[in-house]
Amino acid sequence: MAGAPHPFLDALRASGRGAVIAEIKRTDPEGNDLTGGRAPGTIARDYVRGGAACLSVVTGRWFGGSPALLAEVAQEAQGLPILRKDFLVSRAALAETRDLGAAAALITVALVGPGRTAALIEAALAFGLTPFVEIANAAEAREIPCDLPLAIAVNNSDIATRERAGTGPARSLALFEAVAARRPAATVAASRITDARTAAALVAAGFDALLIGSALMRRPALLGEIRALCGPTQARPRAAQEI
Repeated sequence: MAGAPHPFLDALRASGRGAVIAEIKRTDPEGNDLTGGRAPGTIARDYVRGGAACLSVVTGRWFGGSPALLAEVAQEAQGLPILRKDFLVSRAALAETRDLGAAAALITVALVGPGRTAALIEAALAFGLTPFVEIANAAEAREIPCDLPLAIAVNNSDIATRERAGTGPARSLALFEAVAARRPAATVAASRITDARTAAALVAAGFDALLIGSALMRRPALLGEIRALCGPTQARPRAAQEI
């Protein structure tokens, strides 16, 4: 499993410093429309042209998503690997994710439950998916096995409030060492990143990639601003395993 291809991780590495995972979702946490009348395929093409390393598609109903949204985006992704964002807590959900054409699957430690994260990560790898493991504190990070081909993402929003609140990027900065200690293939700061200077500070702190949703949906030019400030440059050598 560890030696299998991982196009999602490969794309992050190829993008270099400040790799952006550009997220497509229909609504924000308050239910406000984010598309502005744009078709999901159009948004995907704009992100590809803007230099996104990967795409993220929210299929969860909280944000107006559905599996059909991922399928629609995949038609216009031009080969960019796609992360499926949803509450995936079973092998059946992972199998569906693979069949939809996603390259990576969200695994939220807080939802999976204590002691079950490693098994779900193993299942995702067996399905040929890159586990995108989301945490919000150091205890959750310790649930993740070390030295596996996966991404660990710090969620700067709180799922308990349906992501309507959260510590913001300060959480990512506080948890970087706990994440890096698991020696993942990629470290990601996710959510509540609203400007290029904040993005640059997270990259400077050591994060390999940034996942940006609502802010990018509202202002697509942010993608270019981040890429101009943080990259593209040659990818940093990995201190841990190679992707």
